[in-house]
Amino acid sequence: MPVTVKVNGVANSLVHKGSNGISIATIPDVCKTPSPGGPVPIPYPNISQSMTLAKGTTTVKADGGMMIANKGSEFSMSNGDNPGVAGGVKSSTFMKESTWILYSFDVKMDGKNACRLSDKKFQNHENTVDLAGEVQAGVPTVMLVCGECGSYSKLQKKRAQAQNEGEQDFERDHIPAKATLRERAFKKAGPGISDSERDCIAGKVESRGIAVAIPKSAHRGFSPTCGSRNKALMASDSNSKESMAAAVDRDLAAMKAHLKGTDCEAAYDDAAEKVKAHDNEKMMDDVIDECTGG
Repeated sequence: MPVTVKVNGVANSLVHKGSNGISIATIPDVCKTPSPGGPVPIPYPNISQSMTLAKGTTTVKADGGMMIANKGSEFSMSNGDNPGVAGGVKSSTFMKESTWILYSFDVKMDGKNACRLSDKKFQNHENTVDLAGEVQAGVPTVMLVCGECGSYSKLQKKRAQAQNEGEQDFERDHIPAKATLRERAFKKAGPGISDSERDCIAGKVESRGIAVAIPKSAHRGFSPTCGSRNKALMASDSNSKESMAAAVDRDLAAMKAHLKGTDCEAAYDDAAEKVKAHDNEKMMDDVIDECTGG
């Protein structure tokens, strides 16, 4: 199965038992091979597979419960040097394990450095090496699409990857504006909240607030409440449940008008219905309870 977890960069993924990966020695695996005149050193290929992963994680798993390779893990057997039964010229073994030489410097799984797609490995009990790294199915690229609707934090994660991949056409539009959500939540919480509770509430309502992916030009050019635009309007939108609902209708209508006749029109219309159905009041009540211990 494709590995969906990236480590230390968008081009690198971790290694797990189900990654369908293979590690191929880039230097011949020279093993002594029986002959009528005695053992003869012969160069062989050597290949190990991720399906034989052993000594990996026991608590942290990936992609449906797969064991992850970390420092000390191994692909427990290899093939290609099968005729070299007298053993490698260095290791005196054949068909033995493949282990990691390198691993992530700062990402750990089960407290040990995570092994990555590009990391160099020993093959056949250190008789040879794979200097190219494991070959496996690539990590699928995840991009925002116009009209995609979800929590701001969910879309933010996809936006971050889109930026890494060079795709920056879409931004996330909070509806209503995050400033409105924050002020409304503060009013609901009351004047007695502490600074730490206030920070907690602000962070969580921003993260959980519903947002829609729209073209950057549309967001910055036509959203009534993009960024710090119309601060007074955003403040008045937070006065009541009704004023906030009116703000949702206003912001959706403005963007619908701009996107009419574009490829994004139908997707945005669908997203608008999801935004209207989202219960911001309940979301804020839940956040306040979590942040104040209520």
